[in-house]
Formats: sequence, structure tokens, C-alpha cells
Amino acid sequence: MPKIKDTVERRQKGLFAGRTAEIEQFQQWLKSGSPMYNIINYVGIGGIGKTTLLTMLTDTCIQSNIVATRVDVTEQADPLNVIIALWHQLQAKITTSEVDREIRRYLDIEKQLQTHRDIAPDAVNRMSKGALFGGMRYSTPTSLAPRTSDNADILRSIYTAISRDDADYFVDPQEKLTAALVKDMNVYLENKHICIMIDTYERISDSLDRWLVSLLPELEDLLILVIAGRDIISERWNDFELVTKVVELQEFELSDTRKLLALNGITSSEVAEQVHTITGGLPLGIKLCIQQIQTGRTELLKNADRATVVEEITKSLIRDVSPNLRDLLELCAALHWFNKDMLIAIEGNEPVNSLYEDIRKLPFIKMHTNGLTLHDRARFHQ
Repeated sequence: MPKIKDTVERRQKGLFAGRTAEIEQFQQWLKSGSPMYNIINYVGIGGIGKTTLLTMLTDTCIQSNIVATRVDVTEQADPLNVIIALWHQLQAKITTSEVDREIRRYLDIEKQLQTHRDIAPDAVNRMSKGALFGGMRYSTPTSLAPRTSDNADILRSIYTAISRDDADYFVDPQEKLTAALVKDMNVYLENKHICIMIDTYERISDSLDRWLVSLLPELEDLLILVIAGRDIISERWNDFELVTKVVELQEFELSDTRKLLALNGITSSEVAEQVHTITGGLPLGIKLCIQQIQTGRTELLKNADRATVVEEITKSLIRDVSPNLRDLLELCAALHWFNKDMLIAIEGNEPVNSLYEDIRKLPFIKMHTNGLTLHDRARFHQ
């Protein structure tokens, strides 16, 4: 029996429109014996449909009998979490004997420490990664637990209780688990593809970005890494430039807007043209207009109220912007493009240094040849 989440996903796919060219291009890349590109970087502003596209590309892989995994760096923020996320997804699709063995070893060490007479189980829990693997968690009443002043005390007790090799592994299993994951994947990659999808790249941590870059050279060349985000992958990926394809996602054409509206029961050509004009083809904006229409608020589509619809789109994109950041955004909106040096020259070091990175990560900010720029639909509603 299908689960509710499966039904929701199936219906969402049924309401998917646009991105035909990107999907067909991806299908062609999958058909080649050795991938034309090992890294495909989809880049676009917030609301352009990157996450939805990854869902459809994952479905394309499944239809082509290609193993596909999905990682959202807002949920799996560090390398160890990503390793475990990949392990959980790959278990049912490929043999993961190397990772399985390493995880069993880790949980055995954890159990040994949890039952050691000189170490409080709650103290071990503070250092353990076992919960990520499905390990047990013990709880000892505070009155019975030995007092530990800080993590340094816990570490000393761990290194006293077990061998140094086991203690090193317990404290930081990332290196050995990475090696095990590479071995398992390479066995499969000898003659079949694996596709790893990375979403919301603009929020990736520096440690995870470095880990992905270090992982790639060790894997067989049937691997395809799809990365979607508002930002182009960082400069540390430059060594892979010859096997990287950057695809900048554009707003929908009118025909795509019409199709998306029709899938939601809205067939009027006049309404489709109004919605497309209001939103500029931004998929998120189109979906917000659909919500307005389906709740009977069609007055927002009239010429006099178009600004209101765009303003609602912008508000949904910026959400919790601080007053200081909003002030700086008003300056950015007045400029055709901007960069950090330009803003410092106008506003000074203090506000720009603390807020520039926040601006760069906003969903309506996009790349410009000289720095950054605001999406036109957001520019006039700051």
C-alpha cells in the first residue's frame, strides 16, 4: 500500500510544468556510457523551482533504473550527517557492506563505553554519534552518574577505558566512514551510474563543501553529482571545471505558465497572460497567483492591483529580514548592480561587513558580472 507521502508526491508531479528542456538535456546526459559531465550545477534565484526540478530529475533517474539519492544541506549540515543520509538511501539499492561493518564497529564501541563502570552513559551520549546510526541511548539518573566537569574529562575517561584506536574512531568516525562509503559506491560504479542530488547549496557549510570536493576524485567516473542552489559552486571546485556544467534556470515562458495554470484547473488565456505579466514567469509567483485565484481573490489580477500581487511574492521571499538589512537592501535596490566594495564606499565598513553575507543568501539575489543584483520583481518592493 502506498503511504500518504507517496500520494502527495505523485500528485505534485502531476502538477509539474516547465523545465522540459532541462529534463530532456539531463536524460541525454544519463544515456551516455560515460557521463559528459560529472557535476551539473543548477543555479537560480529563490522561487525559480530548483527543488521541484531536483524532484523531477530524481524521478527521471528512477525511470532510467539509475540509483539516485537526495541531500538537503539545511537538514544534513555536516559531512557525517551526509554520509549517514547517503547510507540510509543506498542500503536498499546497492551493497553497503563496508559502511555496514564500520557502523557495527562504532556501535559496539559505544555499547562498550555505555556499560563501562567508570563512565556515565549520559556522559558518553554527549560525545557519541551513535544516534545517527540507530544506536541505543542509555539514561542514568543524575544522582548515580559520576560528575564530569566538561568534555575534556569525558575524553580522558574514554581514552582510559578503551584502546586509542577505538577511542579515536569513537570521537571522530568521519574519515573511516568516508573511505567505506567510497569503497561501496565504487564497486557499484564500475558499471552503473549513481546520481547524488544536493539541494540548497547556498546554505552549505564550509566543512561540507570541502568534504564533497575531497570526495569526488576518489569516486569512479560514472558518478553524477547534481547541485542546485542560488550560488554557483565555490572556487574550490575549479579543478573539476572540465567535467562541470553550470545551468542557469530562467523564468517560465508564457506557454509554461499556461500549462501550470491548466494543470490547476485554470484555462483562461486572459488570466494566463495576466499572471505571466504580473510574475514575470517566476514559478513561485505563479503558484501564489494560483492560490489567490482558487480562493476567489481574482481582483488581485486586475491591472490596478498587480503591484499587490508582486509585493506578496516579495514578502514571501524575504520573510524575516532585520531592519538594518532592509535599509541596506533599499540601497541595493537603487543600484543596477553592487558588490561589497561598492557598498562599503557608500555605507562604511560596519554595516556592510556584518550584513553582506546575509544579502548574498537572500532568495531574490542573483549573480551579476560585476557582483550581485536584485531580481527585477523584488527591486521595487523593498
